[in-house]
Amino acid sequence: MNYSRKYIETLNKDNNFIQNNLEKVVRLLDIASGRYWNNGFGREQGQIEEDLEGLQNARIVARNMTFLMRGIALAKEKYGLPEKEEITY
Repeated sequence: MNYSRKYIETLNKDNNFIQNNLEKVVRLLDIASGRYWNNGFGREQGQIEEDLEGLQNARIVARNMTFLMRGIALAKEKYGLPEKEEITY
């Protein structure tokens, strides 16, 4: 993926995104996304079950991750892995 300088500068403004995701983007890893931050909240045991938004997002991330993993597996089976280029800089 080719990210523009303006896009990266925009991401730099959001330190949480940088800390959580930029390393994955820089390393060209695929990211299974959700519709919001991938976390749920609860202090006491079982309280997480009350965080309906967090649970919904967990389900969305799980479906997206499953789709992504299946797609990668099918692509590897049909096309093989991409040729690796020697790092020269």
